[in-house]
Amino acid sequence: MHDLIVATSSALGSLFNPSSKLTLHADWTSSDPLTTLNWESEDLELVYGETVATKESSSYLVILPKSKLDGSSVFTGGNSYTFKFTAANRYGRFDWRELTLNAAKPPWGGNFTVSPRNGTALITSFSFITRGWVTGEDSLPLKYSFGYISPISGSRTLIRSLQLSANASTNSMPVGDTTGNYGLTADVRAANVVGAYSSIDATIHVFPPAAANIASAIDGAINSIDVDELSSDDVVAMSSILTSAASLVSVALTTASSSADTSTEAENIRSSLVTTLASVVDAAADEEAVESTAATLQVLTDTSPNTIPDSVKVTLLGQISTTLDTSSDIGSITDEAAISQMSTVSNLVEGGILNSPINPSQVPTAFPSQVPTMQPTPTPSATPMPSKLPSNMPTRLPTWRPTSIPSLQPTPIPTMTSYPSSVPSLLPTPLPSLLPTRMPSPVSSRRTRFLRSHRRRLLTTTVDQVEDALLAMNSAISQGLVAGEEFDAVSTHLGMRTTVIDSTLVGASGDVGLSIEVGAASSSGLPGGVTPSMVLPRTFSMNATVAVAAINYGKSNPYEMQGGVIAEGASINSFTLNGMEVSGLVEPIVLSLPLPSMRRRLSAWNGTWGSKDFAQSYSVNCGGRNRTRLEALYTAHDLSRAQFCGTEHLLENMTKLTSWY
Repeated sequence: MHDLIVATSSALGSLFNPSSKLTLHADWTSSDPLTTLNWESEDLELVYGETVATKESSSYLVILPKSKLDGSSVFTGGNSYTFKFTAANRYGRFDWRELTLNAAKPPWGGNFTVSPRNGTALITSFSFITRGWVTGEDSLPLKYSFGYISPISGSRTLIRSLQLSANASTNSMPVGDTTGNYGLTADVRAANVVGAYSSIDATIHVFPPAAANIASAIDGAINSIDVDELSSDDVVAMSSILTSAASLVSVALTTASSSADTSTEAENIRSSLVTTLASVVDAAADEEAVESTAATLQVLTDTSPNTIPDSVKVTLLGQISTTLDTSSDIGSITDEAAISQMSTVSNLVEGGILNSPINPSQVPTAFPSQVPTMQPTPTPSATPMPSKLPSNMPTRLPTWRPTSIPSLQPTPIPTMTSYPSSVPSLLPTPLPSLLPTRMPSPVSSRRTRFLRSHRRRLLTTTVDQVEDALLAMNSAISQGLVAGEEFDAVSTHLGMRTTVIDSTLVGASGDVGLSIEVGAASSSGLPGGVTPSMVLPRTFSMNATVAVAAINYGKSNPYEMQGGVIAEGASINSFTLNGMEVSGLVEPIVLSLPLPSMRRRLSAWNGTWGSKDFAQSYSVNCGGRNRTRLEALYTAHDLSRAQFCGTEHLLENMTKLTSWY
């Protein structure tokens, strides 16, 4: 055992944020393939599935900020925590290292006021002021963000991102809770240098304008956004405006159910918001911006998704893919953004996008803002192709004549140093690890976006587009995970568990193999305690870490449309090793799925499943799109008799394999 190093990228020096997960990593060298690993700590209890997201016997240790058991905080601000890693071979030789980190104490002692306490959405100007926050000298400077809890999505929506200023104002507040006297919970977060924060909230009341004034209020909000001058710094503020406008659209759609004309007007307004949002989505360049645009997309689609025109649904799905591409370029995505994205896709599925005709020209291009129109109609127009000059602004090439040196030659002084170094600056950024970049330069990012956009234009159905969006989400989420870690993004009609695996994790699974379960949608119809899964054999090999997308479709799913009505208790699932081509298996991949026919044939369902009520398919077509299900043709009485007589093997021929293509 030698070259053992224990480190973390989740801390600034020895200071870490107790409100976020803490990821530790050990690098070690051993000639023994049976080397055993172990993490331990005397300062907190490491329990897999409760306080840690990875097993203590792996190279990574991910400690969760809150216990999955009861939601209590795992860390206490101001305390120190020591973690010990030990690697031992089978001959008794071992080595170990310890790492001590300090949990930053969140700011304390602040106050928060909102004025006025009552107002009108998109009209009244609200002021937010916070004072009196205190923190340790090693945690300065403090920054403040303002937001509110959306009555529609239930998640926090930003009004202003983290800044040094302790006050803000806006006249773009959304409508409050329509079922609770239009109450709205506004809050402030005071965060220190590592992101540890404390919050204070206050309840205000925000009423909708008179019905006759809703359209003009939304038009005013749209016109306040100058898409030609939009920059990445404006995304959070502009998304906040559009989210508030979308809340008014929800009010209009809810109250317009009895009037076709009013409903059509509300739908046209929603389409205008989607058009304006395209430029905002394209300008997003950081986590907070992506989270804000994701919140806007969710609110836009939450109410009456079935009345959204097909062309607008396809555009919205394209915007989701664009934000996910941005997250992949950044190298991370917040939990809130991922869940909002999944909810938006679920809303579109509920609205019938799986039956919508696909038109690639309606999907945003990799750079949609280069050819925008100010206020396009909600349906495709018959206008000619856009000109090469989409606006009065100067183009990137001021003349058609190329310059004598068009940029192929390097500049005389390409960098600030005589040679590039591995550390680009002598001074670390305030948060050096919170914004990792996987793309080394903007050129690579643009190239990657172009390839993604080109691939999407080859898709032939909206079903393919939905699957592509889910895999893009899986890719973005996986960049913030380590081997053995998983994340669930679950909504009404869709659920996805993202799991990151590597050869070490699979090899350590033993004879039982590595089981990867789906994240079940809330409308999956699965009985309690039943989770479809895929089992990878320990002989399954890979050269690098791989993200697995284990997706569960609810009652609205593409395969039911293609293959007929799915029986009660059935489950539609897909398992994808994202970006990996599977071939040459020594042992099969096993899919463990519920067997709905048993439930269907029982005259009195008792709500529980027996050990034999599952079908297992040992054949996986990794190159096709087929979905298979093994159905039993025998009754519960047949099964009981065979178990008593020891003749279960005779039931093997009493099944049928059903496939949809």
